[in-house]
Amino acid sequence: MKPFISIIIPTYNRHEYLKECIDSALKQTYTRKEIIVADDSSKDETRDVCKSYGSLIKYFCNKKNLGMHANWRKALYDYAKGGYALILNDDDFLIDKNFVFDAAKQIEENDSISIVHAGCKVYYENKKKGFNLLFNLPKVTAGKNYFLNSHKMKYNFLTGSTIFKRNLALKLKAFKNPSIFQLDVELFLKMSLHGDVAYIKKEVFVYRKHKNSYGANAKIQELIKNFEVIDSLYKEGKKKLQINKLNNWRRRYTQACCATLMIWALCHKSYDDGILLLKNLKKTKHIPRTLYFQPKFILLYTLICCRPLNQTIKYIFEKFREV
Repeated sequence: MKPFISIIIPTYNRHEYLKECIDSALKQTYTRKEIIVADDSSKDETRDVCKSYGSLIKYFCNKKNLGMHANWRKALYDYAKGGYALILNDDDFLIDKNFVFDAAKQIEENDSISIVHAGCKVYYENKKKGFNLLFNLPKVTAGKNYFLNSHKMKYNFLTGSTIFKRNLALKLKAFKNPSIFQLDVELFLKMSLHGDVAYIKKEVFVYRKHKNSYGANAKIQELIKNFEVIDSLYKEGKKKLQINKLNNWRRRYTQACCATLMIWALCHKSYDDGILLLKNLKKTKHIPRTLYFQPKFILLYTLICCRPLNQTIKYIFEKFREV
């Protein structure tokens, strides 16, 4: 039987982007779907935009503002009815009208699949340009293998192009801790331990980056809390994986997270923010001290701490982005 899929659009005070997002969901050729807008008590024209669609969408408005991840959770638990779900952020939009159809076909053909995901186009609104993000992955990967390789860049999930099994997400208590920045990554990697992962090698949505993007305004302390995700994933992995494989995964995943944070701070944040990041990394219990003696981390540490080098890297990065 063809799966029923809920396209969930969480929103808060972004009426200027919302119509493009809803329109892109409505253009999906797959018919066994519902489109849900979960309004987190917006104060702008969001309600008017949604009401203009009539019965084409299901509009829900929270009585009070819950925050982004709590709004995701409420929509997934209380509003959605589908066996599978897609969370499409209000400032993003789908560009492949057959994405949901293609994903549903894979699910229908292989009931071991818990997640179907795809590539995207990253668009920088202030630059009016972007790039394609597409990975060389097989059509279907055994979920446990996907999990064990998740320290590699290509084994990555993008929320706007990830359709997942809703009942399994509920069983895994999806989005339980709203203070964690990467709750979507936590959920999808946990789900990969319980089923296979399918990949559609196409760019299916636009991931828009702008000055008010959630990720652009993330604070150092919020990102440090992402290391708590590793403990959560490790605990779930104990139920499904051999302990030696799981320990190797934790070491590699921790290293990848740490390096990614340091590079992000070096390229995107001020010198003071970079120093604050290093201080917080030293305090967290999740990072083994031996990590800091590896050559690449010594290099990153030096680039962040040395102000002239730090400023040079930022200048080069900005020039590269302008090309």
